Amino acid sequence: MTKKTIAIIHFNTPELTEACILSIRKHGCDWPIVVFDNSREVTWPAGEGMPERTIEAHPFTRRMKGVKVIDNTKGQVIDFESTLAAFPNKTQAHGAVNGWGSDCHMMTVDKLFDLLPDGFLLVESDVLIKADITTMWREEYSFTAYVQRQQRGNKFGMGRILPMLCYLNVPKFKAEGVRYFDPDRSWMLHPDENDKRNWYDTGASLLEDVLAHRPRLKGLHVDIRPMVEHLGGASYSTLKGQAEWLSKHRELWEKKDVEAAMREVEEKAKAFTEAHKGETSEEILAQMRGEKPLKKAGKTQPSAISHQTSPSKPKTTKRTNSKSK
Repeated sequence: MTKKTIAIIHFNTPELTEACILSIRKHGCDWPIVVFDNSREVTWPAGEGMPERTIEAHPFTRRMKGVKVIDNTKGQVIDFESTLAAFPNKTQAHGAVNGWGSDCHMMTVDKLFDLLPDGFLLVESDVLIKADITTMWREEYSFTAYVQRQQRGNKFGMGRILPMLCYLNVPKFKAEGVRYFDPDRSWMLHPDENDKRNWYDTGASLLEDVLAHRPRLKGLHVDIRPMVEHLGGASYSTLKGQAEWLSKHRELWEKKDVEAAMREVEEKAKAFTEAHKGETSEEILAQMRGEKPLKKAGKTQPSAISHQTSPSKPKTTKRTNSKSK
């Protein structure tokens, strides 16, 4: 049986990742979540009204159920430094600005191909979910995602499979020998900035391989915009910018709404129990079937049973009372 899993890649943005997970749960998806944690021990300096603080490794796991963390904070699973060191003449202009983050991201997704062999729904940590995403899991396709036909600002007009929300059918890719990370087609790993190999951003080489393996591999383009709210550029955003974005969209992730809903359910249950105090389950079910009026919370209505007396007395009692008047 296929195991459906959500995968999130985390790098030094615990508040965003936690909000992302909460938004997934809030919109009805209870699948197991795997967080691949690539964080590094760094200190954010004070500024813009935000205090100095040190990034703590995957704090969200202590507060959330159904979340498994793959700890790569010290390179235990993927040694990025060694991999990148194999390309000593990397293009600095576009790669160094975020530590070749696109390459590290692609390496991580590629590793998840091995760790989650049934496939997975990839969700980026700077995304908030605002609709049901379980419909993205379509096993008849190699992927379900938004296909960007031409990446804005890409010198060679590369298209790509956007990674912010996409289903990746790992068994289909492996059957064709397709991987997510190809060092020969990756972001700025080669010396010449004008080398086409340098302009494959996250998801670009995968799209190229899918097109090359048609019809055995086919993907489904989906407009994911109604499903997600995307911060974008989390690697470049400030703590203040992240906090303002989360505050602006708090209705998508805030736990308080869930807790309020639970309280409402509990109050309704309490009112229902009070309204039907003393009744048997058979009597309550009979009311629900429409066989007699259903009691409403806060209003006690006499049931048909309360009018019954012994068959020899009711009419006599009423006539006696009538004559006495």
